[in-house]
Amino acid sequence: MNDNVTRDVPVLFDYQLEAFLKRTDGDCLKKETRSSCLWRHRAQYAVSHTLNEFFAMEPLIRQEIPIAYLLEKWWPPGLEGFDSLQQYWELKQTFGDQLSRIAVDLQELPRPFLLYDEQHVYVPELRSNLSVLVQAAWLHTDGGKAEQLEIHKFLISYHEEVIRAAISLLNVFCWNAFGQMPEVIHIHSLLEGRQISTRSEECHLRASMDYVRLAAGSCLYMNQEGTAANGTDQSVIQQ
Repeated sequence: MNDNVTRDVPVLFDYQLEAFLKRTDGDCLKKETRSSCLWRHRAQYAVSHTLNEFFAMEPLIRQEIPIAYLLEKWWPPGLEGFDSLQQYWELKQTFGDQLSRIAVDLQELPRPFLLYDEQHVYVPELRSNLSVLVQAAWLHTDGGKAEQLEIHKFLISYHEEVIRAAISLLNVFCWNAFGQMPEVIHIHSLLEGRQISTRSEECHLRASMDYVRLAAGSCLYMNQEGTAANGTDQSVIQQ
């Protein structure tokens, strides 16, 4: 995990790969404006802090505190980035409703094994370190069997390629950090109210490794091209 890294090799960051995938998605670019990028960033900040505070509580305490109350505390205080006051309130209501639904399903779980924890691991097949933000992960033991990993990731909005990348990155990370694949990965798309769940038997480590290798290579190539064009270093894989 954090200590299982190798110095002087490239680092592949999950958030930079996500940004790269959105940047190379023509449909996504058409929808994204400076304003929408800003409110999404501010909403992600509020949602992340809300979930972090909620899951850090003991289960009995969680049941006494509505997660919407926590969102109220973290939600942006001003309209900057929002198109209108109506959009501001509608988005706040939407995220509040979705977080409340998730809270009901998960409030009785113990504190997560990992909670908004940035983890690093060396991946020999990639000859690089992998940096992944694990938003919420639980370890379950069933009848004396080996511990099983349950991971939840929360996205502001649905993006098919970002979800595919997240699942692949988490599979590769867990295999190299813990020696096992996650038993299940749940991706929550809050704006649409969708949940995408993938179980270990539906995934193949080799396919995930190949995807991460290809995506990392594409990121490096595209960013090197951008660096040559504007003289700045924007590489996803960094020293």
